[in-house]
Amino acid sequence: PMPSDATLRARLGEVLSQIINHTEVTKSVNKNNGDHSILFEAVNLIIHYGEECEARLRDPAVKLLSRFISVREPNIRYLGLDTMSRIAHLGSAKEEIKKHQNAILYSLKDNDVSIRKRALDLMFAMADRSNATEVVKELLQYLAKADYTLKGEMVLKIAILAERHAPDYRWYVDTLLSMINIAGDFVGDDIWHRAVQIVTNHNDDGLQRYAAHVMYEAVKQSSAHEAAVKVAGYVLGEFGYWLNEEDEDGLGGAGGGGAGDDDIPTVSGAEQFAALRQHLPRVSDATKALLLSTFAKMQNLYPELAPGVRDVLTSFSAVMDTELQQRAVEYLTLPRLGEDAVAAVLDPMPKFPERESQLEARMRRDRADKKDGDRWGDDTAAGDGGADDYDAVQAAYEAEDNPSAKGRLLSALAQARDPALITRTLDYALGPQVRRQDSAYLVARVARNPAGRLAAWEYVTTHWATFEERYGAGGFAFSTLVYAVTAGFDSAERLAVAEAFWAAHPPSGVEVDLTEALESVHGHMQWAAAADGDLGLQGVCAWLEAR
Repeated sequence: PMPSDATLRARLGEVLSQIINHTEVTKSVNKNNGDHSILFEAVNLIIHYGEECEARLRDPAVKLLSRFISVREPNIRYLGLDTMSRIAHLGSAKEEIKKHQNAILYSLKDNDVSIRKRALDLMFAMADRSNATEVVKELLQYLAKADYTLKGEMVLKIAILAERHAPDYRWYVDTLLSMINIAGDFVGDDIWHRAVQIVTNHNDDGLQRYAAHVMYEAVKQSSAHEAAVKVAGYVLGEFGYWLNEEDEDGLGGAGGGGAGDDDIPTVSGAEQFAALRQHLPRVSDATKALLLSTFAKMQNLYPELAPGVRDVLTSFSAVMDTELQQRAVEYLTLPRLGEDAVAAVLDPMPKFPERESQLEARMRRDRADKKDGDRWGDDTAAGDGGADDYDAVQAAYEAEDNPSAKGRLLSALAQARDPALITRTLDYALGPQVRRQDSAYLVARVARNPAGRLAAWEYVTTHWATFEERYGAGGFAFSTLVYAVTAGFDSAERLAVAEAFWAAHPPSGVEVDLTEALESVHGHMQWAAAADGDLGLQGVCAWLEAR
């Protein structure tokens, strides 16, 4: 605890001030390491005392940490980001931290995944109502390029920030849809459940009608992600009627309107039904069950849809899945039970009870799990171990439900150094246990592993027809794969092989990434050929040998 005696507090403050303001970098590496260890412990003590500590100590501590997050040395940057993310929880320090947002964003793009994670933690900690829209915008831009091991955590944090600091709930809905479009596979049920709770409980400024409009526009596209279909199924089933009602000017949406509603066109119940129905053949059974309930509600609102809805329900009344079959039969039978029964089942959902966000609770659980130690968070679990360790990581991946944790486990498999395990990983990537969207990322991780670089290239070129069929339309997974398997080489021989293959099999939609990968190979060759200077190959080898 903070000393209660004023004299002791003053002396403690002087010591901390001396450490923070007068620690200098010297030519001695050992002395610098010792000084930095004392310095970071002093900052940790300031964080521990929190608001009890004087502002004259907190502000210099933040300024000092801002220098550390800008240096090239990765260990110092990591410590700076980690410590700054903890001091950001002190409200009085947050304003000073915001001044260094550009440096933090730069670290979010670092090659070292541990630095990227700490930068993400800091971005999350420093966000508040004044800068949340900018922070969320930056995180969404990075989400499109982020490694899949980070995407699950990023989606959760963006969802929490969007809810905590939304300037209005329309912006929140737009942010949710952007997340689905960019990383829909990582938008879990808890995230979209929270979104429909917010839309159900708040109709300020015509939120429900606006949500119905944007979700209808999303699922009109045949390529809409299944997460978008789920949200649209609920929202259109409950609030789609806002789009079907015309106001006095004929512009749609009687009642519940808000600013800018004149731009929202009227959409008939038949159009809404058709937009959702087109997705039935490709979505999961859980989503099909949700859509059956949506169609039943639509039939109750729009009698003209009865034949189409009845056809859908009849087609599901004999399917193998017992839950879908039972639901379809119950909805077919419901009209015979009378208006009271129909009203009891199909009336609009009431508001959800106000309670703590499940996303916030999940965030706390994840933090607690990290404090207890993440058994599989270290990539060396499968990389340094043998077949038994590899099998354990693989089994943990198949049993895991959390997308972020599954990503870390796949990353661990990709670090295997044994040729037999590398071959297993590559075959596993195209197997049924790995989601199609994750296969390309897993192979890319193997390609970034020096022990697996050549094996990944040979595997992709041998199975090119399969990869092209899966990802040939372009997209982030395809661009990541093409870049990763090409960019790691450093010899003229391998460059010639790569150029010949890509000339014969040009990948569509990722031409820029392929060009950058080949330029990277040229850069590696030039560096390896450099004989002079401290930064040439010989200079680096001499530096390593001396240490």
